[in-house]
Amino acid sequence: MTIAKNYAVPYLDLYMMRRQNDGNWDMQGFHGSNGRTLPDNKVKPFSQSLDMQSLQAREEREAAQRERHRKYTADKRAAVKVALGRLREELTSLLTQQQSLLAAHWDRQCQLQQERQERPSSSPTAIGEPSHSEEKAESGTDSSTLIDEYALAVEVGNEIHLEHAALEKWLSKYDIFESLLHRDVPRPAGEEHNPYAMPRLLQNDHQHFTSTLESGWKQFAEDEAPFYYEGVGVETCHNFVRAEYPSFLSRHLGFAQQEQILGAMSFFGWSVQRSKTADHQHFHVSKRISCINGVQLADGIANEAWRVFNTPELYEDLHHARMIMCVLQRVDANTSVIMQNIPTVDNSVNRRCLLVVSKIVDRDEDGHQLVGVLVLGVAPHEDMVEQFSSVVQFTHDVSDYFLLHHQVDEHGFEFVEMSLGGHSEYPSEAEANFVFLESVYALFQFERMVLPQDPLVTIE
Repeated sequence: MTIAKNYAVPYLDLYMMRRQNDGNWDMQGFHGSNGRTLPDNKVKPFSQSLDMQSLQAREEREAAQRERHRKYTADKRAAVKVALGRLREELTSLLTQQQSLLAAHWDRQCQLQQERQERPSSSPTAIGEPSHSEEKAESGTDSSTLIDEYALAVEVGNEIHLEHAALEKWLSKYDIFESLLHRDVPRPAGEEHNPYAMPRLLQNDHQHFTSTLESGWKQFAEDEAPFYYEGVGVETCHNFVRAEYPSFLSRHLGFAQQEQILGAMSFFGWSVQRSKTADHQHFHVSKRISCINGVQLADGIANEAWRVFNTPELYEDLHHARMIMCVLQRVDANTSVIMQNIPTVDNSVNRRCLLVVSKIVDRDEDGHQLVGVLVLGVAPHEDMVEQFSSVVQFTHDVSDYFLLHHQVDEHGFEFVEMSLGGHSEYPSEAEANFVFLESVYALFQFERMVLPQDPLVTIE
């Protein structure tokens, strides 16, 4: 062993010296045990095979890591969905308890008021009747008991309100991701979703929410006094949307006809169509988006549009001119009431409109999905208008729609037609043109915000 070690040292020193002098880390200076240099054709194939094996092993590790990450993400989303359902059940239970406590409290108050009315206000004390001092003592005992019960009911009600607010905050945090959860979470066999069984117009995914009339004091601009808003019922809003939807659909299909499309003007990949009458202007801006899964793409963009319409900061950032939007009432998960100003050249906010915004889902004659957001102008109540300054003007002849129509071309490839349409009345043509340009600008900003998030989307 000593002889072999001494015999190999000179060759090892020679190999290290050649590596330092040449600066190469290949195998050209390597000597075998017999002191001869190994030829290059015997070294390079071995190194190449090692590189191939290491590359293949690294690819296998990366594939396994991706698979683990996918499973982890799916399990995490499934857990979030289960937690979300449990929280909703707790919210429903708390609301039921709150309603029962409030009902019991008001019943008790009505009963006490009725007893006070039936009790005689003043009567002389007769023989055998209790004196006024005894009546006061008994009433004092009753009132103290009622005060204790009322205080307890108030404490319970406050706790329920706090839990209700916390649960609503938790639900609103994950509400925007709900549409994405079902893609990675497998469904049981009994819960298979039939897309053709979806209800027309209004979605029923959030019917467990208890609708409340969000009446109260609101403030439109920071430099204005608050005003009182009277909430609108759910059924009233739904009936209004159902009544106005056919006219929107016919107007959209009229612009989508072949002869209308041929006469459209091309503008940065968008097809722009405008028509004017004596008092109104109509416009339609559309783009065809090629995709792999049209239903998924349409749902994703529609959910993002609905989030923008319910977030004043996002909605205001889309516009170039000064824009103020205030969400007055969230009627349900698919309907809201908002107030916004009409953009003007001088950035004034005096011209305003009260709008009912509703997310809709429908299908065309071929069974293709049509999803979007309707914006319907409504006339405000006189009591509400009187609370504003005389310079503020309300107009209700303003309506828009943002639709995503899933279709298939003649070659069998899917695409989504994204379109923005408007119908409005303005005092001058210059103002109508300015509002049209602002709407198109907001649409372009929304496109930049949404479409780059999906790598499978290609725009024709």
